Amino acid sequence: MDFKSYEDALLAEPFDEITNVEHILDAYYHTGTPHVFQGDDATHGQFKRDLANEIGSAFGVGCHPHHVVVCGSAHLGFSASPHDKFGTPFSFTESDIDVAILLPELFDRWWLELVDPRIMLGKHRSDIAEHVLNGYINPQLVRDLTMTGTDWWRLFGRFTSGRFSKVRGRIYRGPQFMQNYHRLSVLRGRDKLLGART
Repeated sequence: MDFKSYEDALLAEPFDEITNVEHILDAYYHTGTPHVFQGDDATHGQFKRDLANEIGSAFGVGCHPHHVVVCGSAHLGFSASPHDKFGTPFSFTESDIDVAILLPELFDRWWLELVDPRIMLGKHRSDIAEHVLNGYINPQLVRDLTMTGTDWWRLFGRFTSGRFSKVRGRIYRGPQFMQNYHRLSVLRGRDKLLGART
């Protein structure tokens, strides 16, 4: 996988927002060994098992390795986020390993903590509400607001597996919400490229 072929897929014409996007998700986001584990499926499996075990122990929930999905530039080999780093290659020395954690039970627990009227969401309130509506919680915005947030940030701050220590996790209520988030990345990436061409 490389960014040039991803660009070509985003710029394909005609472009159908269902067919083309599903093809891109299948070809780039949902298949294959993540970039950071190329040629080493055993280490990929161990990484997922280690993190699933840590989450299960820290939060008292059943977390299977299938609930842990390596994503972002760690999976693709480049940033697909349509912002300043769009297309930037993954760096083993500088980039985080982004993971999606797909755990409805833990998502709901955290969500209930966030809607407690004693919790002050502050200036990020509308962003947090939009994220929860779309089935995910961004820990960067809520890290110190609740017990789950504090424990989550602590777990990811100390987690290591093999040579990987810069691991960041976002929780989704289920795989369909992760896929919706990735679908938006594809569409916004296409918009960015089309804007850059005009």
